[in-house]
Amino acid sequence: MKASPVFAVGAYRTTLLATPETIAGEFSKHRAIACANAIEPGLLATLMRLCREGSFASDEVEGLGHREVEKPQRAGPTISLALKRANLIDWIEHVTGCGPLEAIEGRVVRARANNHDQLLWHDDLDDVRRRLAVTINLSKQNYEGGLFELREKRTGKLLASHHHLEPGTALIFDVAYDIEHRVLPVTSGGPRCVYTGWFFKAAK
Repeated sequence: MKASPVFAVGAYRTTLLATPETIAGEFSKHRAIACANAIEPGLLATLMRLCREGSFASDEVEGLGHREVEKPQRAGPTISLALKRANLIDWIEHVTGCGPLEAIEGRVVRARANNHDQLLWHDDLDDVRRRLAVTINLSKQNYEGGLFELREKRTGKLLASHHHLEPGTALIFDVAYDIEHRVLPVTSGGPRCVYTGWFFKAAK
C-alpha cells in the first residue's frame, strides 16, 4: 500500500492533515490505510532511542509464531498514550466507520532475520474488544521480507500488503471475523521493529 501523510502525532499534540472523507474510500476498499510520517521527528527520535537502548525478550505465540517483545515496555506505553488523543480517535472513527472507540493498548515487538520470527494467518480476535489494529515502524535498519498481508478468510482474496519502509510510518487495519493477516519472515537486514497495538470498542 502507498502511504500518504494524513496525521502527525507529536509529543504534545496531534495534527490532522487530511479530512476523513478523503481517506474513507481507501479504507473501505482495502480495510486498511497506510499513513506516512505519522510520528513527528522529535517524538520519533525519542521512541527509536528507547528501542535502541531497551531490552527485548523472546515471545512465542502458540500456534502463530515467534517474535521478541520490549521488556520492560518503555516505548510502547509512550506511543499508546499519544494515540489516545481525542482528535485522532474521532478522525479514525470517521475514516473507518468502526466507532465508537474508547481505548488503545500496544507494545513494541521485534523480528529478526533468523528463519524463525514470523506470524501466521490470524484475526487478533482472541480479545473480542479489539476493533482496529495499528502498527508503526520503529526500525533503525532497513530490512527485506517482513511483509504484512491482509486477506479475506472465505475467498483468500488479498486486500492489502504493506512493507514498512520509513520510520514513523503507520498502518491502521480492520479487525473482524471475515479477515485475517500475517507477517512474513524477515529475510535480511533489520531487525523489523514496530509498535503493534489495538483500538478497543467502547463498552455498551
